[in-house]
Amino acid sequence: MATLVAWFCATFALLSLSRGLTSARAPGPLKLLPLPTVQLLLGMAAGGTVTYFGIDSGLRWQDFHDLVVDVLLPVLVFLTALTLNRHSLRSHLATVLLLALVAILVTTAGVALAVYYGIGHASGFPIAAALLTGVLLAATDPAAVTSQGGQSRVAELLEGESLFNDGTAVALFSAALTLALASQGAVQGAFVADTLALFAREFFGGAAIGCACGVVLRWTLARTNNNTLRHWLLLLAALAFYHGAVLAHTSGIMCVLVAGIIANPLLRRDAFVDTLEQTAGGFLFLLAGFTVTWAMFAERWLAMLIGIGSVLTARAVAVFMCLGITRLWTRPPLSIAEQSCIALLGLRGAVTLALALSLPTDLPYWWTVQSIAYGVVLFDAFLLAPLAPWMTAHRARPSRQA
Repeated sequence: MATLVAWFCATFALLSLSRGLTSARAPGPLKLLPLPTVQLLLGMAAGGTVTYFGIDSGLRWQDFHDLVVDVLLPVLVFLTALTLNRHSLRSHLATVLLLALVAILVTTAGVALAVYYGIGHASGFPIAAALLTGVLLAATDPAAVTSQGGQSRVAELLEGESLFNDGTAVALFSAALTLALASQGAVQGAFVADTLALFAREFFGGAAIGCACGVVLRWTLARTNNNTLRHWLLLLAALAFYHGAVLAHTSGIMCVLVAGIIANPLLRRDAFVDTLEQTAGGFLFLLAGFTVTWAMFAERWLAMLIGIGSVLTARAVAVFMCLGITRLWTRPPLSIAEQSCIALLGLRGAVTLALALSLPTDLPYWWTVQSIAYGVVLFDAFLLAPLAPWMTAHRARPSRQA
């Protein structure tokens, strides 16, 4: 218990330090970087320090799994859904759904095939491992864009897509992981079909439960005037809805996502919600940085490069294919520059890290999959995320709400 308390205190200190280093008044170049990137750096520095001095942090895989999957991820997705700009979502809904449902499946398939044949080790890295990698890398995180990119169609589409494809990715990952654990990674002809069938049950079952939970939450919020009570109600609702859906063998993330969208009109973003959302996301990035080891780069550098190349290519193909279809209803149509921004700035972040941290060590290939995911996230965080403000400002059309 003392170790856990000390760890939480240290984490909150690092969160405060990261906000200070990225504030407008902070000296030095770190204020030019997105907050998640600085948090990754601080987590890596803390992890390197602990390793160098041979300190046992007291944290084990199960601690990471329970904190990330059962607490941080549901809260983060729920708060994002509750505070999403509903007017923007309504105006871009058809495009967002196409990106979140079709583009993510195309990206997953493209990455899985490229990684599977690129690594070329069917016994050590079977199709189950490739599919898990594809799902991990297909989930996008708009934090670096929406926090710095202002109001533009690109930022709005990335934010809406990320929210919905987070639910899709987590449900698909859960289904693929369930079957991978059952088969211990054996290559089976029906593996992909079974994964899609289990995904459909989790996805639509979670959405149905989320509809009911959202109606109840909306009714309750409409009759609660005390802000403090509303804040604690939201936090408890996120955890209760998630675990209730999981007990019903459906997707808890889809449940909290849909519930949050339904209750969205009755919540305004305030300091408490901002702090809670930033804390949940910050914990994920610090945890990820803390678990980065140099052995990943020394032993899995080629797999990382294959992952980076495959996700950039598959994402571009999926986005240009889907956005080409949207020319039928989008006025004015998305320009090539805007489509390029959306393809390039679909950055991997909190959800990818959460799923990577939740990989069971029972899987023989968990280290390779996690290393690829970390490599892609670090590439996005240090090379693409700093370009986001410039790209959305100079190449993206302003939002209608701007």
